[in-house]
Amino acid sequence: AAYRCAVETPPRQPGSDLIKIVAFIAAILLLGAATAPWLFLLGKSGASSFQEGGFLHRVMSESPFSRYFGRSMQLWALVLIWPLIKSLRMRRAEIGLLPNPHRFAHLGIGFAVAAGTLLLMGWGFVQAGWFTLRPDPEWGRAAQKAAGPAIGAGVIEELLFRGAIFALALRSLRGAVAAQLFVALFFAAVHFLTPPDGVEPVEGDVGWATGFWMLGQIFKGFGDANFLLAEFTTLFAVGLTLGIARQRTASLWLPIGLHAGWIFGLKSFAAVTKGSKALRAGDHLPWAGENLKIGLIPLGIVALTGVAVALVLKGRSDRDLPKSERTV
Repeated sequence: AAYRCAVETPPRQPGSDLIKIVAFIAAILLLGAATAPWLFLLGKSGASSFQEGGFLHRVMSESPFSRYFGRSMQLWALVLIWPLIKSLRMRRAEIGLLPNPHRFAHLGIGFAVAAGTLLLMGWGFVQAGWFTLRPDPEWGRAAQKAAGPAIGAGVIEELLFRGAIFALALRSLRGAVAAQLFVALFFAAVHFLTPPDGVEPVEGDVGWATGFWMLGQIFKGFGDANFLLAEFTTLFAVGLTLGIARQRTASLWLPIGLHAGWIFGLKSFAAVTKGSKALRAGDHLPWAGENLKIGLIPLGIVALTGVAVALVLKGRSDRDLPKSERTV
């Protein structure tokens, strides 16, 4: 009820806004695929310009093509998201975001809770023998490599999904619940558009079409029913939890913290561990899979986080704003 004042459902608009969202995602995929090989070649050749053994030299020289591919996508998302938001011509009342006096606390707590619970679960998997630590794991380097994707995904994706797309869903659907379900489903579907683990081109064969080859490998995953079922439910629960955090705080700070924390935990754990043969063969399904996104246990951890967010946080309304800034 408290949230209702901040996001009164606007009148329905033509579907042109949703077409803009689809075009935005298509542009990211095409432009990202087209520029990824050039970023890769530039990074490899430019690594020698930095001190050997230094952070930038290691990142540029040792990163696989899939990492450059992901950075290319993030770069185009960052370039295109502001023109998208401007083109949607949404008023503040339609977006439903309020100034958050607890923004840094929400950001930090969200990150700590998401990363902490995920890594604690991963530690439990290691103790159970489902994962093993790599020889001489480099903890600091793993954290450094995970930080970039965590920050990039947390900021860009929350601006897009819990910012622009959620506001658009409110325009077209009846009420916040329907909007939450739609955005969570959309979020889960889009997150299948990532390179499969372990799929890499031969470094010497990277050319202008390699990015589009990677796109083809990504879309192959949509034909694997087991792959879809294994990860989709967890991603859907992640989307719902982030949506609840956005709704309860009427801001994006907590969703950004949670999102960044989950990415950080996922990436850093993957960098210092490897799955057992039984895990890779699927012997531990449905409880756990090849990464910390797959299985009923990760689903349960995310679901509990969502329940905690819903129970602990009270909704905010624009009564928290000065009278001159209230929407109703």
